[in-house]
Amino acid sequence: MQLETIERSIILWSNEGDTVLTPFMGIGSEVYEAVKLKRFGIGFELKDSYFAEAVKNVKSMEMQVKQKGLFD
Repeated sequence: MQLETIERSIILWSNEGDTVLTPFMGIGSEVYEAVKLKRFGIGFELKDSYFAEAVKNVKSMEMQVKQKGLFD
């Protein structure tokens, strides 16, 4: 699924601080967008390699947020 579609869905059907659950996490696109939009993201993934990729994706997004300055 495209990130723009996921982002729009999360904005439409949740508020900041809500928890977004994705029972089939895959590489973590829904969790990634949820965290980016100031929600909590919870996901389940059975395949180890997909889970590892999801963790890597969310961590990279967190690093981008930390690197932004006060006026960015």
